[in-house]
Order: sequence, then C-alpha cells, then structure tokens
Amino acid sequence: MNYSNKIVRWIIFIVGIILMSFGIAIVTQAGIGTSPISSLPLVSSYVTDYSFGETTFFINVILVILQVLILRKDFRWTIFLQIPLVYLFAIAIDISMSNTQFLTTDHLALQIMINIFGIIVMGLGIACEVWSNIMMLPGEGFVLAVALKSKKPFHKIKVINDVTLVILAILLSLVYFHGLKGIGLGTLISAVLTGYSVHFWTLVIRKILK
Repeated sequence: MNYSNKIVRWIIFIVGIILMSFGIAIVTQAGIGTSPISSLPLVSSYVTDYSFGETTFFINVILVILQVLILRKDFRWTIFLQIPLVYLFAIAIDISMSNTQFLTTDHLALQIMINIFGIIVMGLGIACEVWSNIMMLPGEGFVLAVALKSKKPFHKIKVINDVTLVILAILLSLVYFHGLKGIGLGTLISAVLTGYSVHFWTLVIRKILK
C-alpha cells in the first residue's frame, strides 16, 4: 500500500467513525430505542451521571481488556490503539447527540422514519470503517477475538454479542427504572436493517473508489 493510499484510507476511516456516531445519535434521538451495540452504553448513561459518549468509552475500554484476556499470547499491542480511536468515537457521539436534539418527536411514524434515516447514515459509517481496513473499534474487535478463539463465524458471534448487550441493557433498565428505557421498536429495526444498510454502502464505496 503506497503512502497516498494510506492517507485516503485513514481519511475514510475517520469519516466513517464520525458518520457512525452521527447515525447512532439520530437513531437514539428518534426515541424508540438505539442500536443493539449502543443499548448498554445508553441505558448506563441514564443510570449514571455520565454522558452517552462517556459510557460508550468506558464499556469499550473493557472490551479492549477482554480482547487481551481472550487472545492472550496471540494479542498484538496495536489492539491498544483502539482506545484513542474509541475516545474520538465517544466525543463524536456526544457532539452528535447535542446537534440532533431537534429530531426528537412523539409521533411514531416520524420516529420510525428518523430511526431508518439514522440506520442509513450509520450503515455508511460502518461501511467506510470496514472498507478502510485500518482498524476495528473495540466492539467489532472483541467479536473478532471471540470468533478466532472459538473458531466460529464472525457474523454468528456478532449476533450473539448484540443480543447479549441488549439483554444486559434490558436487565439494567428493569432494575433501575422498572421498565424499558432506551430500548424499543427502534432497537429491533436497527438490528434487522443495519446489515442491509452496510452491504448497500459497501457496494457503493467499492464502485466509487474502485
């Protein structure tokens, strides 16, 4: 890979992180639930005095540590580079949440439309991250580590991981709020449509940057 190509890939990677944060914020502001991978950080932010971005950072740092424990002698020190990257991601989430407050509404039809729009934006961000082939954020890095050690397909571990995060978020919400907060129809829609959004944008990016 030549120097200019590396720069292009890094630019696309950073743009991807920003788009991902913006998409997550839009999905969340719709008010019918956030994305599965963000469900635990969101509910944790409701329970604590920390922001959505801060809880995202803390939980992702735990995922970095878990990667080291899972991979053991197979882990590479470059894994720790995920920490500054997820810090950037966390800051971007808080900024995006502040700039998308106007999207809040009580009308279900509009909430669903906003949620889907957020999924489209988030899918573009994920596709940029994947295409850049720079580095995975801790959420995907953890899934990859488990997949490598368990010798199971990445997508199956990804589903199990997302379901686990949602279950933990539901339990946390039930304990503290005696009901569901931050999880709902939008979480289900996100779980179903995000993969299709990523696939669509991956094809578009490959065609443009071929």
